[in-house]
Amino acid sequence: MTARADLDASARALVGVLAEAGRARAPTGATEGVDLVTNDVLALRRDARVVGAAVAALRRAGLGAGGSRLLGGDDPAHRALEAEAAAWTGAEAALLYPSGTAANHGLVAGLVDRSDLVVAERENHGSLVEAVRSARARTLLVNRGDLGALDRALAMGGPRGRRFVVLESLHGMDGDAADLPSLAAVARRRDALLLVDEAHAVGLLGPRGAGLADPAAVGDVLAARTLPCGKALAGAGGLVVASRAVVDLLVHRSRAFAFTTGLPPAVAAGTLAALRVARDEPARAARARAAARRVEARLLALGQSVAAVDGAFVPWVLGRDDRALEVASALRARGFAVRAVRPPTVPEGTARVRLSCHADLTERDLARLEHALGAVVR
Repeated sequence: MTARADLDASARALVGVLAEAGRARAPTGATEGVDLVTNDVLALRRDARVVGAAVAALRRAGLGAGGSRLLGGDDPAHRALEAEAAAWTGAEAALLYPSGTAANHGLVAGLVDRSDLVVAERENHGSLVEAVRSARARTLLVNRGDLGALDRALAMGGPRGRRFVVLESLHGMDGDAADLPSLAAVARRRDALLLVDEAHAVGLLGPRGAGLADPAAVGDVLAARTLPCGKALAGAGGLVVASRAVVDLLVHRSRAFAFTTGLPPAVAAGTLAALRVARDEPARAARARAAARRVEARLLALGQSVAAVDGAFVPWVLGRDDRALEVASALRARGFAVRAVRPPTVPEGTARVRLSCHADLTERDLARLEHALGAVVR
């Protein structure tokens, strides 16, 4: 057997094992009915202002950036998005990456040295996990929200290097908001710095909807935060917001920034338009959060297990993989686009259906969903 044939056979065997375990994966759309699966919670990706801004930039700049931003791919739309994101979040500067994953990787790998200590939450998103691994610093893991464990881990840092704490402000699967003031107090006591991923909070939570890690509340222990743009901000890419000094350092040291083609200017322009709507129309976020609370209340009334609902999605924890798949299929049959979330994305025994509530859900949509939830549970 040739090396290529052996590789293909091994790949087929592995996918077969996953399929037999009910864990096969495939790309999917959200065309079956009412969208409860995408992260477009402010319902902005088809907004006329957002689309119009993207189309205008597409006509001006063409399809792509043409190169990395250090080699001719920089565009006024990139710089405009960076400037408004920095102002919105109260930061000195911002740096735009082609994806949220690249922003997390670029920040951690570009800022952390091997002599540093990183304390990361076990439950962090995969992009943060890989970012921390790539930094090759000494790393300790703690459970989310365990302030005592965080304090003990930070105390283990040696005399060399800095101490960093890496976490999500609003967890993307469990739905709980981090206690950032308490985390900041521990970090301050241990002379550590926070690196915070705001993926599921930006546009929805915090002052001006700009995320939970507000500098006024967290203070000088906030080194930087990432704002992935593919969720509430309706576009793509990811921003790092930080001091001017940190952003300048990332321009020089972040391989994820230097060695990739810049975000298409049309996407940057559309994302900027979405940012302005999110900032100026807070009622959108309020509607999305209110819809999530209503769905949560219905599930609790039906005796179901629901994780925290601090943002705009409801993690309906069903336990077994087959049960989550069955519930998702039943809801799709009733006109709702949903998907089951299974290990390894979530821990074993916590398979769930994650109901993403959008600002444009109508009273009729919500009433139909409440009825469908009752039918599926019964």
